[in-house]
This record gives sequence, C-alpha cells and structure tokens, in this order.
Amino acid sequence: MSSCMYCHKEIESSHAAVVGKEKIQITCCSDECVDKSEKFILYADRHKPHFISIMVAAIVIFFTGVILLSAAKIIVGSILFSIGFGLLGLDILLFPFATPQTFDSLGIKKTASLARIIGLVILGGSLLMALAMLM
Repeated sequence: MSSCMYCHKEIESSHAAVVGKEKIQITCCSDECVDKSEKFILYADRHKPHFISIMVAAIVIFFTGVILLSAAKIIVGSILFSIGFGLLGLDILLFPFATPQTFDSLGIKKTASLARIIGLVILGGSLLMALAMLM
C-alpha cells in the first residue's frame, strides 16, 4: 500500500490531485491532507527563489567570515561567520524545504517539522557563537 504524501499514513481510500506549477500528481489519505499538501506545494513554489537567495547570501557571508578568520581578522571574521550561520538557520526555519526523497520517506508534515527543528538548532548555535565572542 502507498502512504499519504502529507501525513505519511497508509492510504485506505485514495484522494488524488494535481498541484503546483509543475503539475505534481499527489495521493493523500483524505481531502484535508490533499488541501494541506497543495498549500505547502504552492508555498514552496512561491518561496523557492527567496529560499535560494537567502541561502546563497548566507553561504557568501559565512565563507567571507571563514576567509577573514584565516587572515587573522578574528573579530570581523567571527561576526560574519556567526551572521552567515544564523541566516542559514533562519532560512531553513522560514522555508522548511527538503529533498523529494525526505518528503517521500517522512511525508510533508514530519519533514517540515524536522527542517524547522534543524533551523532552530542552527539559529541557536549561531546565537551561542555570538555570545561566546562577546565573552
């Protein structure tokens, strides 16, 4: 048996729909899960450019900090490193996207929750790094 795309429960009565810009065929266990899946996919379609832009900015800031750290610019490098790391965590928290394989394995609901937890951990780590720099 297949499992629901949203909640990942086994499907007893199939509810199918075609959603998103790419016209993805989804199968869910209920009309409610179809609606929630459709909302998430449309959210992902709308915000994918924002997610990628913030991710690129975070990586550039992060590696600029690393380069400055290696050039013995400790304070500025540490600050940029921490900001880049924090921006990465915030990006994942705001846009809990993952690989299609993860969505297939866990469902949208669990994958988004896991991504948000990872985003919070990364954001918390960046705040701890910032606090450590102040001490």
